[in-house]
Amino acid sequence: MQIKPVLRHLVVGLWAALALSSTAAATDWNAASVEALDKLQSYLRVDTSNPPGNETPAAELLQSWLSSEGIETKLYDPMGNPQRQALVARLPGKSGKTLVLMSHSDVVPAVVADWKHPPFAAEVHDGVLYGRGALDTKGLGILQVMTLLLMHRGGFVPDDTIVLLIEPDEEVDGGGIHGMLKQHAAVFGDVRMVLNEGGQGTIGLLKPEQVIFFVQTAEKGAAWMKLKVHGDAGHGSVPLRNNAVVAMARALDKVSRYETPLRPPATVLRLFQGLAEQASFPDSFVMNHLDSAIVRGLAGGKLTERPMVNALLRTTISLTGMKGGYKTNVIPSDVEATLDCRVVPGDSSAALRAELTRVIDDPRVQIEMLNDGTPSESPVDDDLMNAIRAAVAPQFPGAVVAPFMSSGGTDSAPFRELGTKAYGFNPLVATEAEMSTMHGIDERIGVERLRQALQIHYETIASLVRHAKENR
Repeated sequence: MQIKPVLRHLVVGLWAALALSSTAAATDWNAASVEALDKLQSYLRVDTSNPPGNETPAAELLQSWLSSEGIETKLYDPMGNPQRQALVARLPGKSGKTLVLMSHSDVVPAVVADWKHPPFAAEVHDGVLYGRGALDTKGLGILQVMTLLLMHRGGFVPDDTIVLLIEPDEEVDGGGIHGMLKQHAAVFGDVRMVLNEGGQGTIGLLKPEQVIFFVQTAEKGAAWMKLKVHGDAGHGSVPLRNNAVVAMARALDKVSRYETPLRPPATVLRLFQGLAEQASFPDSFVMNHLDSAIVRGLAGGKLTERPMVNALLRTTISLTGMKGGYKTNVIPSDVEATLDCRVVPGDSSAALRAELTRVIDDPRVQIEMLNDGTPSESPVDDDLMNAIRAAVAPQFPGAVVAPFMSSGGTDSAPFRELGTKAYGFNPLVATEAEMSTMHGIDERIGVERLRQALQIHYETIASLVRHAKENR
């Protein structure tokens, strides 16, 4: 061991820690959180429901806040539609590397009549902020915007350049990120890491009051399929043996009763091993040995009782739609159904299609692949995990920070396809009930959770870009 290099790294590390703590101490987090809430309410009030999207007014709003304080910003048109622009902001660093912060400005539609609080009013009731996009992902977007503003105000000069991308069309076709990477790849520079949605802070998910910060390192592939059956058409008063509706009903019944094997990928195994430290026997034993087929066979039923846990452990199949027939007294010749399948790393959509063909066992049922469904994964980054742990500890002592595979897709996948490390990190802490409001009714976050998340996000990003040089 060489003593001088070790001492040098210790001194640099101590200096960086002291500098970071002094920067944090100089920030009035109460005032910053009030500003963040005000900005988030304004952002939520811009209706960017997709379809149709119309994200440009939201991008212009965020741009006005950043550019008015001297931060470099520019709007881009990745989709050939001036009403659907992306925002890029930049905080220059001293090195040639880039850290990309990414979130999307579009939201899924909301049925106003179903909500107790109007989805685009951004009202606060009993310390809770309601609004479509609060969790997915306008809340994260404001954390990113505020982090840039606070750094710029404090004269913070990062080692790595920080590039903020607020993109359109994540919720439908991914046109925003694909357009940016195809037409404006030079905007991002030499990217060493992307931080996006996909991870989440949770409380009470596995046991009461336990706080877990999931960091998404992998995501399932969306293998969407269409089942099609052609049969004989005729008058409903004369039953037909080759009835397409009957054939489809039988096929869907078989699919609904079929379960893929439990096959947790490496990310999920590491997640449960980390959680096992806080669990009691026999749960701790099961969590530590999910790589054993015997353990999965014995404990699989209990493990998969909760839908969210079940989705972590296997490739999943959901029946999402069926159409056919246009009149009660007419037997239709064609019937279709859709399946939303999510493939874990190590599985493939082609193998799943072949397995479903075997399960259905009816040559009349044709299976059409709507998209490839390739999973994506980045290696666990210990520098990122340690930075998050250090930022989380003062706010949530004893909280677990663990790698995670999301069942839903994100726009991190295109970066991973290019060989760039991409992770999901959103420090907004939510209960399981609150998380279920993403794409649901009365989407919401706690106001106090926003304050906590802002400080965690700022300190995590500051740590990553401050230590960028010595970690490469």
